[in-house]
Amino acid sequence: SVLPFLEAADAMRWLGASPAVVAQHARGASGRATAVHHLRSVSPQLTLVSARSVAARLHWPALRTLVIDLECPGWTSLLAAISEPPEPATPGPELRGLQSLAVRFSAERSAASLQRWHAVSPLLLSLGPLLAAAAPLRELVLTDLRSADLLTAALGACSRHLRVCRASLIGPESRRKPLELPSAGLPVLECLMVRHRDFCEQRASRQERLAVFAAPLLA
Repeated sequence: SVLPFLEAADAMRWLGASPAVVAQHARGASGRATAVHHLRSVSPQLTLVSARSVAARLHWPALRTLVIDLECPGWTSLLAAISEPPEPATPGPELRGLQSLAVRFSAERSAASLQRWHAVSPLLLSLGPLLAAAAPLRELVLTDLRSADLLTAALGACSRHLRVCRASLIGPESRRKPLELPSAGLPVLECLMVRHRDFCEQRASRQERLAVFAAPLLA
């Protein structure tokens, strides 16, 4: 038996490497929450209805690593399910064990890609309150996002624990608002890399115009 919302190859690799995962899934099938420590892929066929079941079954405090590839439609469904208000007497997702978060979006320049970004961007921002609640996030990697909103929210929510932050932003929309570092600073930060680029067919003169408010970090 494999977790139905995972990619089959990835799930089989996890199950073969860790018998504990099999036991955890068996407990989840009997009505208890399923503990998954590293969630790196979901099925592209994951629907919103199935994603709600996944969100309800997962034991979110056990999650240590979350890797979101927004080119996979299944992640949109799961993010939508997470962002919905929980049922009465049902706790919502708690990310108090999350240490590593990675989010990737397509670098393609097209109307369809931009439309997909506008659809998924509010869902990404719903992660902000979950991170702020108690997540001891140490590593944040963002790749080819179209705005700095998630980066600003994550830096503010996880400033006390964050050690490594690498972010690449792409396209003119990512320059519309400046990146603001948290007013409390980043006391344990060891690596901060923020890179902005335009699409390759845009003029080079428009490169490197992302504004960063870094006074708290410099202080």
